[in-house]
Amino acid sequence: MHGLGLVVVSLALVVALIGTVGYIVFLSDDAFKSTPNEVEPTKEMVEEIVFYESGRDLPYFRQELIDPKSEEGIGIASLLTRKLHELNLQAKCVLSEEDIQEIKQNDRAAELIFKKPIDITTSQWVEPEERYHIPVDEKGYRILENVKTALFILEDNQDRGLEGHILVGSERKERDEKCSWEITQEDIEKLGPCEGSVGYVFSDEYGCSAVFGCYYDSEIVPFKTKDECEFACGRMWGCWAIQQKDSNELDKNWIEGINRILAEMKSKEIAAKDKIIVGIEAGPIARECFNKSYLIETSDYIIDGTVEKVDEKADMEKGIYSYVYLTIDGYFKGKPLLVKEKVADMLQINVSVRAPYNFTPYEDKKVRIYLRKWSEGDIRVFCGHYGIEEILEPAKEVPTMTDIPHLTPQPGEYFTYRGNKSQILLNDSRLKYCFIELNDICPPNAANVGDLGIVITGTIKNEYDRDYYICMAAHAFNSEGEQIGHSIDPGPVCGIIAPYVKSGQTGDFELHLKYREDIERIELFVGCVSEIPPP
Repeated sequence: MHGLGLVVVSLALVVALIGTVGYIVFLSDDAFKSTPNEVEPTKEMVEEIVFYESGRDLPYFRQELIDPKSEEGIGIASLLTRKLHELNLQAKCVLSEEDIQEIKQNDRAAELIFKKPIDITTSQWVEPEERYHIPVDEKGYRILENVKTALFILEDNQDRGLEGHILVGSERKERDEKCSWEITQEDIEKLGPCEGSVGYVFSDEYGCSAVFGCYYDSEIVPFKTKDECEFACGRMWGCWAIQQKDSNELDKNWIEGINRILAEMKSKEIAAKDKIIVGIEAGPIARECFNKSYLIETSDYIIDGTVEKVDEKADMEKGIYSYVYLTIDGYFKGKPLLVKEKVADMLQINVSVRAPYNFTPYEDKKVRIYLRKWSEGDIRVFCGHYGIEEILEPAKEVPTMTDIPHLTPQPGEYFTYRGNKSQILLNDSRLKYCFIELNDICPPNAANVGDLGIVITGTIKNEYDRDYYICMAAHAFNSEGEQIGHSIDPGPVCGIIAPYVKSGQTGDFELHLKYREDIERIELFVGCVSEIPPP
């Protein structure tokens, strides 16, 4: 085990993990060869094609499976397996599973996963004196052994010089006996309840995971470090690329090929659906739009759907800013819309230059939109950006709140406004954990999508003799009385919401804070009582 650790350390000293990419080159004039006979059998071995997308201007991460037996899947598999056989340039970097997951989460990439590990003959010709430790075919071309998956980097959003590179994941031929052994609950109980890690064990599903316990069992001897576990058991990833003939440039033309296939696939999906064309309301936003109850009551249709595509190509002659294509998942309110006597399964939202609302952050997301009939055959999204909201399906279960922070004021108490008791009553309130969604966040750096948060919901009553907008916010304090957080909602002003409540009636409110374990008390307060909408 100690020798293995030294190997890992020496690799770390020699090899840069992702950083500046260097290359090991074994090229001759014969290195640029085509291997058409190799492509077809390799293509048939593809089991899954996965597309990953993220980016600086894309505030979300998506993962999409493409059927390798579909027309587009066959095209992608054929193109990418051909590129695997054309590999002729090896970069000096070795990547761990953590590195690969980071790339999938932050970059744009396509992954081929094979039904079983295969050997791939590349176009890298190896000098005879180097062949003693490098597998080659009878002509001296490099063979990549036991390839299980290949990750093609379409766009490098982390500026690490990996765009156009192909990361090849190979299974290890000989694994330590412990690598196929998984620890059980009984094993953990033997180790005893202790916070200290005794090492790491490997499983195909989770990779190398920490094991906690107070002492070593004679039959349970995990790897001492995660590096040792990864080196002995994990998948080894190598960096490769294709150098163009008679040039120092890398071949990146296959990126355009993949993008073209994906765009054609998306266009076919959209063209095949029956759609209703709607617009989006232009002009000033009515003050009632701040109130969710008004949206629900006034809408003729409330539709849940998925934004499939946002085409930002403006058509100035028609006064169009962008075209938005939304697949209808269900109706929250209103009868189903019909096209050619069939229930429409898609909406096309034409965003005018008079209301150039940006739908791009909602692409590939589930949303709820509020529609109104304006005239015969004219349906529009109304209340501007208040007429569309994201529906974020939680990827994990929200934990139950056990230590509930103290909330002031308490239900039945009046808010203080400008140092005096107001006539705004806190009718009721509830606290629970939540996962922060995109439309909960303002300013952008207040939290990240998916962060654990606290949501405060309830109702307030307006006992004034006039209808008012009630500006509300929340501050969080620790046990020392220091303010350590505040509401992050994107209301009329960042961190403030402004429900519109008529005289003598109640209105709903919802506020969000980023979770901190040292929050001891949360204070709700009223910042304005106004007859006109807050700026």
